[in-house]
Amino acid sequence: FQNEKNYSNGLKAVLELYKKDKDPAVIHKMLESIQEMDFTNYQIESLTKMLAKTELSLSEITKNIENETTRTRVSKTYLANQLSVNDIVKDLKEFGLSQGLSQDQIKNIDTEDTYGSSLAYSVLEASDVFLWFDAETGFIPCEYDALIKDFESISQGKLKLNVWMDAQMSSDDYTTYKIYVAANDKIYIMEPEDIGDWYDVEMVFGLMNKIAAEAGISEEYVFIDTGDQTVMAMFGNKSKVEAFANKYQL
Repeated sequence: FQNEKNYSNGLKAVLELYKKDKDPAVIHKMLESIQEMDFTNYQIESLTKMLAKTELSLSEITKNIENETTRTRVSKTYLANQLSVNDIVKDLKEFGLSQGLSQDQIKNIDTEDTYGSSLAYSVLEASDVFLWFDAETGFIPCEYDALIKDFESISQGKLKLNVWMDAQMSSDDYTTYKIYVAANDKIYIMEPEDIGDWYDVEMVFGLMNKIAAEAGISEEYVFIDTGDQTVMAMFGNKSKVEAFANKYQL
């Protein structure tokens, strides 16, 4: 279980061993041995998918997990994995984060072998409040103007922006940026430093939330930490976004 490949193979081996005699002790021994791991969200989801295939109850699965953090994460993810697309769409509405998805949008969501946070991501990507992008663009200049329009697109129509960018590259390949955003009867100017082919993510969030606040909008753009170079943003009430993200282990 010490690396990603061994972890996946280890889960498969334990499940096969369990299927021979359906002895819960096999599962308990595995959980006791790995409960102190610093699990990624992906590893927790892989674990709970495997545990669901044992058809053991959640109480039976967790009764020997003494590590409180691991027990809580396994429990939350296991329960989230039981939810359907319609359950997640309903949660988005009840959390006040979206007006819901059309039946056509729901039909287009890939649900095959997709559960929990993975299914929540699929629902979010079909919604109008979620953005997921790579902070490393792979090209210079970075297209800040396009990114800001992407942020606008998840505001549920509450922001209307005109954006243009001036990017001047010097002889030593340093790019000077000026991004102009027309909103709230004024022009906002953002001048990020050149950090190669990376977006200045903090500055973009700062600008977009300043524009939203000055427009009198109660929602904001909430950063969700992915643990890697990709960036997630959700538009909504911060406490409700955080509650939704916590429920689905985003």
